[in-house]
Amino acid sequence: MRRQQLIWIIALGGMVLSTSVYSQTLSYDFSVNGGLTGPLAGVTSTGTFTINSSIIPPSGGELVQKGLLTNLAFNWNGITYSASTANTGFVDFSSSGALDNAVFGDACGAGCGVGGPNNWFVVLFPNREGIFAYDVDNVVYDGPVGELQQVSGPIGAPELNPAGALAALTLLAGLAAIVTGRRRSAP
Repeated sequence: MRRQQLIWIIALGGMVLSTSVYSQTLSYDFSVNGGLTGPLAGVTSTGTFTINSSIIPPSGGELVQKGLLTNLAFNWNGITYSASTANTGFVDFSSSGALDNAVFGDACGAGCGVGGPNNWFVVLFPNREGIFAYDVDNVVYDGPVGELQQVSGPIGAPELNPAGALAALTLLAGLAAIVTGRRRSAP
């Protein structure tokens, strides 16, 4: 009986470890345009951003928080932006874990807005045109955004996800305690 329980613990532990302990980087390309009017009319810029797969909720859904981009490479109006100079407003994932919507910019928190010189934000969708808004000299302009393109699936080697590893180890310790406790209680 003890051997069978141990096999179940190992199998369950393996499943938990494989789904929650490791995460990978997902990379996306996007392009924006300065629109039809304003000082940056017709100017096009491309960018790339990455997110870590560990942030994707198990059954999909929206995450409204800062700091979800692991990397950003984007230049607008002569300014280069990175994940430390721009922030997420929110990201939304389908139930299969695909990115349905991403909103980020240089003045984002719980949502995004444009309220000062050189502020901008972008709303990206995978299968349709998005929205790009930017400020030049305290005047807000907007322009089209191409469809969000996933550059690649998981890139690089899987990375250890500390929160997932802790949860898996806690589960395994709990199961081991149950098996050990039952064995000691038996007459």
